[in-house]
Order: sequence, then structure tokens, then C-alpha cells
Amino acid sequence: MPVCPKCGERFRISSGGHCQVCCRTFTSDQAGEAHRTGRHGVDRRCKTEQEMLAEQYEDGTPKWWRNARGEWGHGRRREADTWTR
Repeated sequence: MPVCPKCGERFRISSGGHCQVCCRTFTSDQAGEAHRTGRHGVDRRCKTEQEMLAEQYEDGTPKWWRNARGEWGHGRRREADTWTR
């Protein structure tokens, strides 16, 4: 398993990756990309945890969640997302 040089966290390559800026690990590439905000080369940055947790669908369902390993997922959570692999 790779190890982040900044925080020392081990992460699975098969997951969405680990951000070496904010040291969060993601369940998919889409989730990793969704945690970034701003314009490329201008003001691009990682969203804060508070910004991520504030994002909701119209029905109030959170857009961000964490699985049993602590990885961040984005989108509607499925039952399979809670499995421990």
C-alpha cells in the first residue's frame, strides 16, 4: 500500500486516491475531483470538511459521506458503500 509522504496515511490504490494537499482519501476518482473547487491555475483548492458536509441534494440527503475505512464518498450513498472490504 502506498503511504502519503505528508501525513503517513496508507491508502489503497484501487480507491479514488489520496489527496496530498488535504490528506483525505476518496472512494472514487469522481469523489477526489469533486472535493476540489475554484479555477485551475487561479484559485483551485480543496474544499473544507464543513463545505463538503454542507452540500446536500434537494431532498436533504448529504452529497458527501464516509465509509467504514474513513474514505470520503460523493454522490448518493448505496448500501454497498458501507461494506468493509
